[in-house]
Amino acid sequence: MQDLLWIAHLSGMASWLGWIIMLPLGGIIYTWLLVKAFFLDILSILFLEEEVHVLKAYMMGPVRRAIMGNFIFWNNVAWSNIPGLSILTSIIFGYWGVADYYDYNYDMETFTPTPPAWMYGDHDDDMM
Repeated sequence: MQDLLWIAHLSGMASWLGWIIMLPLGGIIYTWLLVKAFFLDILSILFLEEEVHVLKAYMMGPVRRAIMGNFIFWNNVAWSNIPGLSILTSIIFGYWGVADYYDYNYDMETFTPTPPAWMYGDHDDDMM
């Protein structure tokens, strides 16, 4: 998925010519994230047999990723309208879009996702 996100965002560097790749690929990716968040993942929340409060995790996980991802992508499309400036903005929005997809657990220097802090036991018990 990371490679597809980079291709979708960085194709905006070619301005209008990049839209040939950017719009169909980004549209498919971010439409899938919306469908997954609002139709598929919600089923696991609605039909829980136990009294478990997972709505906050759901809203800050798939829903935030779908909404913010679309916001980042369509801003990238808008800024890729400007030739020359689209080179800089596509790189910035590419980093932002990929980092957002991985919930900002992403190493920008090595281009790899990193384990979240809660995996190391560095979490606050009040947040649970």
